Amino acid sequence: MWHADHQPGRRKDGVRIGKDRRRLLGRTLSMTHPPSEARPRLYPRQSGFNLLELMVTIAIVGIVAAIAYPSMQEVLAAQRVRAASSALHEALIMARAEALKRNTAINFATTGLGDGWSVQVKADKTEILSHTTFAGVTFEPANPTIEFNSRGRVTADIAVKISATDTSRIMCVQALTTSRISEQEPKDGACP
Repeated sequence: MWHADHQPGRRKDGVRIGKDRRRLLGRTLSMTHPPSEARPRLYPRQSGFNLLELMVTIAIVGIVAAIAYPSMQEVLAAQRVRAASSALHEALIMARAEALKRNTAINFATTGLGDGWSVQVKADKTEILSHTTFAGVTFEPANPTIEFNSRGRVTADIAVKISATDTSRIMCVQALTTSRISEQEPKDGACP
């Protein structure tokens, strides 16, 4: 029992407790700490999460993921459109460079841009570059005829519109007879 007249370093009956005994108790006995706090715990307190805290955290993460999922799908679809547009733009630039380098006509062959394409020498159909399928992306026109002459110019102007069903992003890739090849995002949603 705790008494107000308790003296530090002494038991109830007045017998002095040695310094070694006080160190074993974990802290020096004093008037500010009742004897129950001075004694070491039999079972030390465990740190970590209890089941309720874990369940609440998982529920919060699930709610945030459910809110973020639709916008993340929009971002991924827009990125697919951008990747397809960049790949087509780079392939057209490469086809133009090959026409100039080889001083011969180059075909940009496709059975449908969504299924991929290949860049070929027109005379002997030697393949220079090929690209595989783009999933979830739509090209308009789907199967354009693109040919570069030996001076690196397309035989006819072409504009390809690239879009996806689950995003509002649209990209346009143009190859003009002036030997200009460009990639742009149209302001009004229509390719020039």
